[in-house]
Amino acid sequence: PPSPTSLFQEELQGLPQVQGLRDLGLSPAYAVAVSLDGGSVYVAGAGGLARFLLPSLELAAHSPYVGRASAPGYAEVVAGQGFVVCADIDGALTEHDPDTCDLRCQRSYQPSVMEQSQRVVGGQLRRFTESVCGLEGGFGGAPRLAAAG
Repeated sequence: PPSPTSLFQEELQGLPQVQGLRDLGLSPAYAVAVSLDGGSVYVAGAGGLARFLLPSLELAAHSPYVGRASAPGYAEVVAGQGFVVCADIDGALTEHDPDTCDLRCQRSYQPSVMEQSQRVVGGQLRRFTESVCGLEGGFGGAPRLAAAG
């Protein structure tokens, strides 16, 4: 079945008010989140974050991507009560104003998952512990953000 993101992109293609998605760097969109009140949809992509009004899908606000990830752009977005949080592929989190999409703050990813391994080096067993950084940790499914009330 098609993903919600691909359905949203298909819906947007024919609307004249959002033909500039490519100019904003939001085509293709990487993530979509709906506001808690159902009045807005947030779209995250390589070009940043945009807010569209529902049901008209009129562009209400846009904020360009400001991070320094290895693959520029936001990989995930979540909307909460009074905030919108985006994550880039390296795991940096940014908080945005829900009305204007203006950047409020940015935090670097703090590794909380450690990967342990061991190798034989020069005839001796060596143990290594490395932090798993970013959203490409390699531990399975797609990364997701969640907001708690």
